[in-house]
Amino acid sequence: MKPLILAQSQWWWAPVIIGIFALVVLVVILLKRHTKIFRSDEKPKSDREIAKEELDRVLQPIEEDNTKEDDEPKA
Repeated sequence: MKPLILAQSQWWWAPVIIGIFALVVLVVILLKRHTKIFRSDEKPKSDREIAKEELDRVLQPIEEDNTKEDDEPKA
């Protein structure tokens, strides 16, 4: 009888752990919905603004004076 009790008592931990994680997720969802702590005041940027910022970050002005001096071989 004892091996049967041990086999039945070991299966409960997996649903309990899943239930605890589900409860944590539910609490976080409710907190995000009903409290101002998790809400951000920032407005989402449009695609045009994001593209402009990315282009400004990547593209840099080219200085023409330095390129002429580099092209000429030094004697």
